[in-house]
Amino acid sequence: MKFGKLAVPLIAAIAFAACSDGNTAAAAGDATGAAGVALPLPISDAPPPDGSLEEFVDWFVRSDGYEEQDASLMDSAIERLLVPLESGAPLVPGGDVTPLGKAVLVVEARDRILPRARYRIRYGSANVDSPDAGGRFPLSFVQVDRFSLEEAVADSYRQSADAPVWISEADASGPHVSYRLITYPLQGGVARLMAVSRREIADTIADREVCNGAPCMQPSPAAEQVAAWEVMEEVNADFETSYEWTRHGMLSPAAALELAAVELGAAWLERGRIEWRGFEERESVIPGLSFVEAVIESGLGQDDAVEVYVREGDVMDDDVLAVWQRIVSLPKPAGARTGTYGARSYERRTRPW
Repeated sequence: MKFGKLAVPLIAAIAFAACSDGNTAAAAGDATGAAGVALPLPISDAPPPDGSLEEFVDWFVRSDGYEEQDASLMDSAIERLLVPLESGAPLVPGGDVTPLGKAVLVVEARDRILPRARYRIRYGSANVDSPDAGGRFPLSFVQVDRFSLEEAVADSYRQSADAPVWISEADASGPHVSYRLITYPLQGGVARLMAVSRREIADTIADREVCNGAPCMQPSPAAEQVAAWEVMEEVNADFETSYEWTRHGMLSPAAALELAAVELGAAWLERGRIEWRGFEERESVIPGLSFVEAVIESGLGQDDAVEVYVREGDVMDDDVLAVWQRIVSLPKPAGARTGTYGARSYERRTRPW
């Protein structure tokens, strides 16, 4: 596999760092059994300090039954999802897409858009030394799992005497899938694909998976049950994206997720576009291990809505352990801006006294 001239020194420079979604249940069939961000892998499972490029890629991208994909072909597939460039847009098509948004686009480009689905995105990062880059260089490690819920939602409706039963649209469902991707900033793009892999998740495994504390295969919205949310308030969704910004009158899954990153401070709105800044580096987390878990719900419940709820863990604060951010996008009449609302929740640290 070819990564380009910068990729090899970048990988070689991060031999000290390791990244994992922290949960191989989707691959190995073990239930997580825990809410929030999954437990990290043991240190012994990290790449050796003098690990080669192939050893590093084998560990994260090709491990646990994942099949490596051609990153250049994946980039080409993603480009077909992008909208024409406008004034003020990045020179590189899709160059402003964040690592989180790129994970959603990878799934939609390879496994198409599904009307009823739940995404689970786990994120880790590592600032690495790279002489060719002139200093420290950030890499992002993302695992995205998408659970197809068309049949689960239909079954839940059939069990309710008051709810209508519909016949699923043709090709409205698909396999449960998982992707692992490594991204890095280069030449105008904040999340260029370095490597990517894919695997399918068996139904029996999907039934046992947990998404931010709720069953991943739950056919109804789960945000209300995972955190004690503050009052919902309208948030600024007046921005443009280089991909499909709205879908069926609501924010697209990628746009809703990137807006949640803005609300958490990992990105901000600049001249009507989202600019990625990244999450604060965690002193308590081994570089590369995941500390953020996001869930996107699309097409669930009786009312159309796109919901995102994100848990940012291991916060560098004496009192706060984790911050939760919720985004809800509701459809509005044609020509009107989407109705977009947000809420925050906090997990406090427990004290021995």
